[in-house]
Amino acid sequence: MAGLLFGAGMTDDGGYVTSDRSEASAEGLDSPVEGELVEGFGVIDCSTLENPDMPPPTREYVPTVQRILEESPLESRDVFQPDTDWSNDILVWGGRAGTGQDFDIDENTGDLYACFDTDHATGDSLLVYRSQDGGITWSLFGIGANSTGEISNPKIRIVQNASGESQVLMMGIWTGSSYDDDLYTRWWDTGGGGGTWALVDSNVDWADLDADVGSGGYAHCVYSPNDTGTEDIYYARNNVAGGAWVLNTNYVYNCMVENYPAIAAGDNGVVAVVYVDDRISDLEVRAKMSTDYGTNWSGSVEVSFLTYTPEYPDVSFARGSNSDTGWIITQSVGATDDWLGYYYTTDTGSSWTFGSNFNPTDDENLPSMRARKMNGDVTVSFHGSPGYETYFTWAQPSSPTSFSTPEVINDFESTGFWPACAGWNGSYSAIMYANWDNNYRIMFDWYGNTGIEGDPQGPLAISSAPNPFSAVTNISFNLASAGPVDIAVYDVTGRLVSSLADGQSFGEGTNTVQWDGTTFSGTQASPGVYFCRLTADGTSLTQRMLLVK
Repeated sequence: MAGLLFGAGMTDDGGYVTSDRSEASAEGLDSPVEGELVEGFGVIDCSTLENPDMPPPTREYVPTVQRILEESPLESRDVFQPDTDWSNDILVWGGRAGTGQDFDIDENTGDLYACFDTDHATGDSLLVYRSQDGGITWSLFGIGANSTGEISNPKIRIVQNASGESQVLMMGIWTGSSYDDDLYTRWWDTGGGGGTWALVDSNVDWADLDADVGSGGYAHCVYSPNDTGTEDIYYARNNVAGGAWVLNTNYVYNCMVENYPAIAAGDNGVVAVVYVDDRISDLEVRAKMSTDYGTNWSGSVEVSFLTYTPEYPDVSFARGSNSDTGWIITQSVGATDDWLGYYYTTDTGSSWTFGSNFNPTDDENLPSMRARKMNGDVTVSFHGSPGYETYFTWAQPSSPTSFSTPEVINDFESTGFWPACAGWNGSYSAIMYANWDNNYRIMFDWYGNTGIEGDPQGPLAISSAPNPFSAVTNISFNLASAGPVDIAVYDVTGRLVSSLADGQSFGEGTNTVQWDGTTFSGTQASPGVYFCRLTADGTSLTQRMLLVK
């Protein structure tokens, strides 16, 4: 592994300095929290709901919030040539993502699970896709729906229960006429059954999610409420046994700055939370630690004192023989450029030391980091100026400052609206990102990938228009070569509604079929969300469609 090949950061290179202020200046900010977990909201069996993919509404009516995304007008560029050892990016989903993506690996099977939200002001969805061949092909696993508004903040973790069985945990924030910024989770077993919904809390701006590795642990959540009148941070956990989330709403009181806190579970009960604070006089990054699975928490510790505004901190902790090692990465916002720097600990978060800046360009931002479940090796991803390029670096806990030289991994331009997601594909670093100039499609790649290419412009692509539709929609698809094609329409529960092509041969290039909203029996399908699945040459793509009346 390469040594540290980029320069140490100083005040004039991102504003990172080590603080010479006494810890006494922070006394009283966050006193230790001892066992203040209280029972949260109940759990709802999905099978008892009229629509099992939609959590129960928490309110009757408020005007729907309208979201508009505006990417700066930029000229589309040629396909990137990523650095060595990162091959052709794989297309996970060909639709338009809305606010982010996340992925995790099942340590029992090696299967990968991805979660992302679609971009709709009403009739929004949170989709879970699964790959059972190491990320080469992906298929729909599960859905969360919101017929009256949006879903944002997609998160996913694969967690083991006390019996060592893997459970799929999806999280998002539901907004709209039936919801009040509700932070919901949905659980499945890996067979797709046993689904339950659980409300973590309402009036939530942002949330992060992680989970303990191995059986008998917890899922952990940190979130920012939006109805307290102050910039508070709350904590919640779940015992992966089908029960409700338990909450700690006396966690951090009024950071005095809008926050996007991050959480990471380490080994042997270690849980870390990192956030931005403005209660002393200068913006800083602070961390809180638990060593008993979130039951008790230490007072907060100052990580950094920055001369520029810190944003989007992220945190990871190692496992195994180096479980006392952890990292925090944070973005520093200057007048014209952003910088990224990292801090590390080797004493389970009692103290933090500045490592260095990641500075392959003049402008780095939107970081993400994730530790490998087996041993805690850490993958880091971030965007380079002006947001087209996604960079990768990694380090081992036995040498926490020896990050590899950052390198570009993406074939296609990544969005600058939200971060790429760093993670692991078995023993290899992996990254998932949204390709902005191809309608925010979700792409995936990993170190050492020599698999097939998933070009979002071809060879296989699908779209539908009009969408939403009330009578007929035209489903267009592109084939690299002539051959048999299967096209089927499914409802949000995964039930087959109509077959539009069953092994029918289509020619090379663009082809079109129509769906008029009728089912197998010739009856009219009910208004709602449907998914058109195209399969050709061993590859499948899914297009979301909204039937309205």
